[in-house]
Amino acid sequence: MSWFSGPFREFVDRCTQSFNAGQRSKHHILPSLVRVTGERALAETNVVILVRQKIGDVLADMTSYARFLDRLEKTSGRWAIVERAAIYERDRLDAVEPSEAFDRLFAATDLSIYPEPYRYMAARPHGRRPRARPGDL
Repeated sequence: MSWFSGPFREFVDRCTQSFNAGQRSKHHILPSLVRVTGERALAETNVVILVRQKIGDVLADMTSYARFLDRLEKTSGRWAIVERAAIYERDRLDAVEPSEAFDRLFAATDLSIYPEPYRYMAARPHGRRPRARPGDL
């Protein structure tokens, strides 16, 4: 996955921790375009990632538009994904209920420290308030 690289069991553990912390996400995965060359292939899949999470004490919805690029290989007659890369195109963050608390959440934070295509995705790990630059506040 784009946010994790490691053993499957550790991936499941991290997903369980996020779920137990109240984070909910859904991936809308669109049909893939697959280009096959012999025993290798490249698949491109558009995806919309929806996340509901508390950031500080504010409930927010994050929407991210991305593409998964999967490198596949056929070994012993079986196709398998060898590598997945996520290319983030744009994202947004919305308050579930508009409030001054949501507005204040980002007032002291310079979000430009995060790449624009996944700015809010990068700023929201583990439900923490986005980090300010050193010396800010």
